[in-house]
Amino acid sequence: MNRIDFTLIVEAINSNPNGDPDQSNRPRTDNLTGKGIITDVCIKRKVRDYIVEEYGLKDGYDILIRNENLFDEKTESLGDDINKICSKYIDIRLFGSVIAKKGSSQSLRGPVQIATSNSIYPVNVVDMTITRQAPSGVKDKEKENHTFGQKSYISHGVYKINGTFSPHCAKKAGTTDNDIKVFFDAISNLFKYDASAARVGMSVKGLYIFEHSSENGDCSRDKLWDSIKIYSEKESPACWEDYKVEILDAPIKVRAIL
Repeated sequence: MNRIDFTLIVEAINSNPNGDPDQSNRPRTDNLTGKGIITDVCIKRKVRDYIVEEYGLKDGYDILIRNENLFDEKTESLGDDINKICSKYIDIRLFGSVIAKKGSSQSLRGPVQIATSNSIYPVNVVDMTITRQAPSGVKDKEKENHTFGQKSYISHGVYKINGTFSPHCAKKAGTTDNDIKVFFDAISNLFKYDASAARVGMSVKGLYIFEHSSENGDCSRDKLWDSIKIYSEKESPACWEDYKVEILDAPIKVRAIL
């Protein structure tokens, strides 16, 4: 297995790409630049959910980090051998984890690492109050509109998400070639099973994969990520057609998907 670096391009239209629980679930933004933010945790959650729906929870494709699992119970049942945990759960083979138990903990760095990412341009966050006709109680029945809550989204944004795969970490986690194939299948179809009112306008617009010829890689990953240029000639781009993507002086060949 050799090192792999990649760049994923995601578009959001009237959607909340990644809500911030500290800000009433408003879309995450950088206070200095006004650009939107998508965290690595958000992307990993969608990868996990895709694998559950697309591949099921059969042997080798089980997911440890999901709502239905009691983390301590699942890890305790497999004992102290972290290799058993890796062999059962594909998300641990991909992303690693800290396995904390009574009196001890084990840390495994996953071979797939994803950077917290920003939108190419500042985003416009829209806040609105949503209502429902069914009143909550007698007092609400007298009101013409029955307030239900708040909803926030961005009008439009394009995000560049960078990531890398380390063969050295893959050896420790027992990651297989098929695991990596499943991962790239997942991020290529990131929003296939993620449709909701908050994210119905999310889509993958491009995936660029740099495959090195050795474990250590042929060049620094930042040179590869920087070679993918996403820009618009318009001051306020409002749709994907307003953008251009160019690959400039990439040190190694790039495989474009989508």
